[in-house]
Amino acid sequence: NADRRPYATALLLNEKSISFSELNFLVWKCAGILSEVGLRPGNPIGVQAQSELMRAILTLALMRIGITVVPIARSLTVHQVQKIAQTVEMKYVVSDFSANFNAWIEVKTIKFDQIKNQKTPNFNIMDEEPINDCLLVPGSGSTGRPKIIPQTHQIIRDRVSIAFYESTIIENEVILSMTNLEFASGINRLLSTVNAGGAFALLEGSYDSIAQYCATSKITTLFSSVYHIEVLLKNELFENLMLFKRLNAIRVSGSNVSLTLRNKIMNVMNSNLNIVYGANECGRIAAARPPEVFESSD
Repeated sequence: NADRRPYATALLLNEKSISFSELNFLVWKCAGILSEVGLRPGNPIGVQAQSELMRAILTLALMRIGITVVPIARSLTVHQVQKIAQTVEMKYVVSDFSANFNAWIEVKTIKFDQIKNQKTPNFNIMDEEPINDCLLVPGSGSTGRPKIIPQTHQIIRDRVSIAFYESTIIENEVILSMTNLEFASGINRLLSTVNAGGAFALLEGSYDSIAQYCATSKITTLFSSVYHIEVLLKNELFENLMLFKRLNAIRVSGSNVSLTLRNKIMNVMNSNLNIVYGANECGRIAAARPPEVFESSD
């Protein structure tokens, strides 16, 4: 899309938009910095950032040069990060702040201004045929024991290519995911959106009203977990909840969505509710849309 629609919006951050061309060069420049500091395909690299924009750029840059990404949530304790590092043999973390995990996890701190001021890198650093996994996803699994789920570049390409198969107007879409880029589902939604030519809105900072943010940023589709939807229904003022009716669709995934919750979303937020079920291991398994999404088998 950087070649086909260079001036179209790829990322939306509050009032600022970043075009596909701008994003492409930011990712290239970041990839150049990563290469200069000695990061190469092989051992996976953790990504932890305070800024969602930096997390997006760092993640995309690592993927571009064939380095396996391990998303590190800010809520994880040092011990939890160390456990993940031991499991996947992760020796480095890239970040936009000076994190400290232990003596054997080295943090490469990279700032946004450093990326902006970086000279255009050697475009040959891109790994055209990566052999390493693209993404390692920390998950609990059915046993409750932490495990790491690998996603190859081919798996992610396949998932990304079918993410919006039912939509013919994705280039006019502005997607907001309530699950941020600390998690694999957020990363996959970012990749799916920019691959399809839509705009992906980043949630940066705290907001008094997500509904107001959706209205001012002209969000067309909201992706949410059950948890996030329940928080919105509980905390948003009723008049703000009415703003969600402007959306083209609300998509909910991640866990069971009760019929009671489905009907509440339809009546209070938006009648075009899509529910998707899947797993980190296999991606999307099933999807339901109106009218069947509001039907009960009881």
